[in-house]
Amino acid sequence: FFFFFFVLFSLAIGPMPESQVTIVATTSLLLSAFILGCIAFFTPAWVVQDFEGTTQYGLLFDCKQQLYGHERRETCAPSSPPGAWQAASAFVALGLGLTLVAAVYGALTALRPRMLSPAKWVGFAAAAVLSLASLIIPAGFSSDAIGGEAYKLPDHCSVGYSYIVFIVALLVVFTAELFAMKIVCPND
Repeated sequence: FFFFFFVLFSLAIGPMPESQVTIVATTSLLLSAFILGCIAFFTPAWVVQDFEGTTQYGLLFDCKQQLYGHERRETCAPSSPPGAWQAASAFVALGLGLTLVAAVYGALTALRPRMLSPAKWVGFAAAAVLSLASLIIPAGFSSDAIGGEAYKLPDHCSVGYSYIVFIVALLVVFTAELFAMKIVCPND
């Protein structure tokens, strides 16, 4: 969203120096990744189980939908995730914090060019931490509630949209890092 807003804004005000365009693109992508990551983190749809009703497992909450007559009722409660998901939750929270800090450093680069180096390295750390989280989450599929094996879901379960949004956020962080590297290694 921020990236598209920037494109419209840059078309309206005319050409900008390449470094400014790259700074704004990096910052916009990092903010977009942060928002997508927060949506994924706080939404309980990482794993969806369709067995005796629909149960959605999240990092923080679990929700169960059951059919009572002609009415569908949903109840949500704080989850007691497996150890792998607790570790992944910590990595996701840390990665989102680092993404936000990198976005702030990226925005400050427009005012102080020396902030560029911290923006690049904090963004790299965010990408690394979020990548670790994406690798740890499937290890929690072996929990008793889900009933699968590590890295393999049972037949009655599927990956929910929260996990997919998280992976998209991770890809956006890597895209932002590509823009940041263009700032660090300018074309001659």
